[in-house]
Amino acid sequence: MSADQPGYRVLLTGVTGFVGKVVLEELSRRAESLKLEQIYVLIRAKKNQAAEVRFREEVVASECFSALPAGWESRVKVLSGDLTEWKLDPATQQELQTELTHVIHCAASVAFDLPVKEAAEANIVSALNLLEVVRGCRKLQRFVDVSTAYVSPHSGNDLTPIPEALVPLPEPAELLFKGIMDGSLEEKALLQKLGYPNTYTLTKCLSEHLLTERKGEIPLAIVRPSIISASWQYPRPGWIDSYAAFAGFVGLIGAGMLKCVVAQEETVLDIVPCDVVSHRIIETAFQPTGTPALVQHVVSGVDQGCRIDTCLAGIENYFRRHPVQGWPGLKAISNGGSIAIQDWLQHKLPTMVASAWFGLQGKTRQKRQIQKVVEKIQYLNDAFPYFTHNTFRFESATPMALTGFDARLYIERVCKGVHTHLMRAKPSETLLGGADHRYPKGDLAWAQQQPRGNWAIRTAAYVVRKGLRRSNDRITFDRESFEKALSQVPAESLLILVPSHRSYMDFVLCSYLVFAHPELNIAIPRIAAASDFGKLPLLGWFLQKTHAFYIRRGTGKADPELTERIQTLVSQNETLEFFIEGTRSRSRQFLAPKRGILRALQQTGVSCTLLPIAISYDLVPEARPFLQELQGGAKERMKMRTFLRWTGRLAAGKIRLGQVHLSCGTPLNLDGETDIHALSHSIVGELQDKTAVSTLHLQAFLQQHPVEGVDLEWLQKAIQARGGQVIASPLQDVQRVDWITERTMRYHWKHYFYPDVLALLPGHPVFTRHTQDNAYLPVWKQAAPSNPREDAILMRLLHALFESMTRDYTRIVDLARQQGHLPIKAEAIVAASPEIFLPVAEEVLKELCERALMKPDPAGQRLVPGENWEDIRAFALACGWHEALNRVKTAS
Repeated sequence: MSADQPGYRVLLTGVTGFVGKVVLEELSRRAESLKLEQIYVLIRAKKNQAAEVRFREEVVASECFSALPAGWESRVKVLSGDLTEWKLDPATQQELQTELTHVIHCAASVAFDLPVKEAAEANIVSALNLLEVVRGCRKLQRFVDVSTAYVSPHSGNDLTPIPEALVPLPEPAELLFKGIMDGSLEEKALLQKLGYPNTYTLTKCLSEHLLTERKGEIPLAIVRPSIISASWQYPRPGWIDSYAAFAGFVGLIGAGMLKCVVAQEETVLDIVPCDVVSHRIIETAFQPTGTPALVQHVVSGVDQGCRIDTCLAGIENYFRRHPVQGWPGLKAISNGGSIAIQDWLQHKLPTMVASAWFGLQGKTRQKRQIQKVVEKIQYLNDAFPYFTHNTFRFESATPMALTGFDARLYIERVCKGVHTHLMRAKPSETLLGGADHRYPKGDLAWAQQQPRGNWAIRTAAYVVRKGLRRSNDRITFDRESFEKALSQVPAESLLILVPSHRSYMDFVLCSYLVFAHPELNIAIPRIAAASDFGKLPLLGWFLQKTHAFYIRRGTGKADPELTERIQTLVSQNETLEFFIEGTRSRSRQFLAPKRGILRALQQTGVSCTLLPIAISYDLVPEARPFLQELQGGAKERMKMRTFLRWTGRLAAGKIRLGQVHLSCGTPLNLDGETDIHALSHSIVGELQDKTAVSTLHLQAFLQQHPVEGVDLEWLQKAIQARGGQVIASPLQDVQRVDWITERTMRYHWKHYFYPDVLALLPGHPVFTRHTQDNAYLPVWKQAAPSNPREDAILMRLLHALFESMTRDYTRIVDLARQQGHLPIKAEAIVAASPEIFLPVAEEVLKELCERALMKPDPAGQRLVPGENWEDIRAFALACGWHEALNRVKTAS
């Protein structure tokens, strides 16, 4: 087609189905290169739902199209109609007759158990009607019919090749079709005579023959895919939206519901990614030169197929790592008499018991759900033995050629697709523990059967597992972030885990993660703990047995003992874990990094890879003592009595902390040439970047600081647009969150708005100081390119989020001006003025000293006027929110 000619116009059917969506996505994505001007989609209206509504709700809203640019659907025109009795209005009919260039017919009924006449109406009549509708189209270049590779009955010999040709029939297809429609041919006898396992494959075979016989001058091409499943690459790896065929087995086995499969283990399944099918369909439709072959197989082939035993093992393996409901575990793979017994024991008997139980309790919905599951299981084991007992050797002139394709890897991708898109699970929030975590084995059996760990580690894991179930709704981890990070770790590099530190619970969570998930291939680490832990009776000794080693904190100088200990552990190739912040952050802010262990590691001369692990809490276990400290109280010393008291509250069910989430940042390298100062800040930056935001944090903020135009959904999207991750908290009672705790929660997310406030109030001393101390990635220290003043809603949010900081600054500076001095400790200021937030008070004192507005007195008891004291009034004026905003407005 030349540049001055109008673009192509394609009619696509079956767009509400799995394959149809993928074809439409590829047509839309490649529209420019294919020179597409219009895509017509034929959709059947439903009762009280017009075709256009179905298109918007079932197609446009699908995740399949989420990567396309906004407005992609403007190229699509919806036609309302049913192919079994399709008639178009004269204007549309005339438009197609004069402009249509291509037809792609994906619509079909893939149900195996339809009565043969219904299957014929769906798969034969519809195709023939479409053929007649487009027969007069003057510009038609190709009519592509999507069939199935299984139109060829299996010969009973797995070595017999199946050619790309029409299947020979014992009688003319027209006579067979007529007999089906007038009822003169009995279904069971017809299937047996022709060798077909179901009405779907039979009617698709007849459709191929009848289209070929009736096509006349229409340029027909038939594309035959085998078992279609999740995508390999497009629209995204693993995308799927249908439980049909193989995905049905994946879902039921993965959920622990399907225990017995009627199959032969050595049978090779021919499973092909849906995007491979889509690409072949479109390439066939738009083949630039020559005439494509009448019949084309789109198959993986025996060499790239997957044996059933390998498929089933892959499904079990995936869902044991990502448990959903029950524990995946097949009890039988057979076609003998034993399978019937196992089927009764594993499926029918439990269903009868459960149905009776729900019936007695009047729980009709649960009873129906159980019955539906068994019906699905029965359908799979009745309808699919033909495919699970026969290996099909399809010939293909164009074999599937995907870079990096591996059958086992593809099964993993299908499982992930089913898990994510059909089961609606989140790999970024894989369950690790808590009340929501289901595991079929008892905790003791689980701890004993894990492949790694001494008696102390197994005991600790058992206790922690039970404790997490009492204290938390769920513990989750971002599996994808860990797998991505670990794939970047050099094989010879020593691995160092560097978690954030918000709670004593951090000490156990990383070890618990690698103990519970040995497939991550992270050794149970040696943990650097404060020497205070070693002083706890019995507990200090026990923690040592779980791989803790004790170090002295806060010495302010190199510790030869620490260096020697690190050298010994590194020489033993031990995985290490330490807290870069040194101590727990009572305010959740990210503390300035400590570098002693980094220097000790560098001195070993061994190349290390540091894995930043952000641990995010809805609520922290130490909320009470932290609140006391933030109100100016003394820090509570570590005591065994305190630990036992908290454990008692846990056992009594008085602790509910919601969700804890672990996420892994980008791995960072440490060697002899590494700048330790820069590395330490990069580690904290990764921790800050990967710390998740909880909806509890956001709801608490909005509850205490309502912002016109801002609701939870708006705030979530704003954070996500700036690169943050928001997780849905199981906790809804935001009333229990006091104002101080809410201020601490902001450290999970306010850094995403630092560029906005810096753009709004450039050079403001409060935010210059705050971002200098709290923004650990360069992007958060730079003003946003857009002007927040042009967005009224964002302006109101920034005021609610940051104005309180300027208020605290002003109060403290005014207090200094009135008194001529300030306490040297921020805690004393907060104790006297409870409305001031302690971390802000700490920043104010630091800023006053750095500006030489104040300085410590000789006794070190308080701050007194410094050499620039005369500038204190100007500084106070500069700290205000509204004053600064007015200055910016005046300047602009």
